[in-house]
Amino acid sequence: MPVSVIQRLPLIVTMAALLLVVSVACGGESKATPSPTATLAPSPTSSPTVTPEPVAVGEGNGLTPEQEACLVEAIGERAVREAKTGQRPPTSDEVDALIGCGIMEPKPDFALLPEVSAPAGLGTVAWPNNFQESSALFERLPSEFAGHRIKARFEQSALGVFSTTYEEDPKTPNTVMGMTVHDLTKGAFFPPDANAGQFVALYAGGADWEVLAAGREGDLAWVQWKTGGIYTMHWGNAPSSIVFQAMANDLSVLMALVEAMVSAARE
Repeated sequence: MPVSVIQRLPLIVTMAALLLVVSVACGGESKATPSPTATLAPSPTSSPTVTPEPVAVGEGNGLTPEQEACLVEAIGERAVREAKTGQRPPTSDEVDALIGCGIMEPKPDFALLPEVSAPAGLGTVAWPNNFQESSALFERLPSEFAGHRIKARFEQSALGVFSTTYEEDPKTPNTVMGMTVHDLTKGAFFPPDANAGQFVALYAGGADWEVLAAGREGDLAWVQWKTGGIYTMHWGNAPSSIVFQAMANDLSVLMALVEAMVSAARE
């Protein structure tokens, strides 16, 4: 796998992190993307609520008069004034009001994924929930795959991201072939309470990538998607912060990588 592809992974992760929290309309300052410093906190029903960073509201911030009137009616003028000055983040009730008034988009929700058996037997094995167990799993991956020798095994490629990659074929440069484990709590981009279920639900919603398939099997969330000629699969236990990934230029190679991960997890 070329270095450029490995370096691209943190960028993809960063984009996902920005989308994972919330989308807040802020017009004049071009802040259409969510805040990477927002937090996701579980509610009593185990469905996480979104707490974005303080965001100014009102004139000059892209709200329509109808949206601002809706917000004042829902949370009161005092709360709106506090939001304008950024004195504090909104409460969960205020977040509901922001969503209800069309100012904020709802969070990605694991429960909205369709109940579909995961491909390649992903749902038939127990997946690690920490880096230590993941390291042991990656040690069991083959040293050669589809004629490509291993290039790096469980090598840190970004904060909270470890990858196993295979050598590219000189005859076919820019070959992408590798697996990754990502701890959402370790990086600087994701909310500390973000979990694999939310991460997968985000990708399953699509954006500037093509979603090929997605679903949930028990607590396991999974999604298969494509962008720029690269096929990717993410999966992980919904309550866990650990997300697994496989990447390849070819869909059949991607699935073979996933099967290799499943075999290693069975051992």
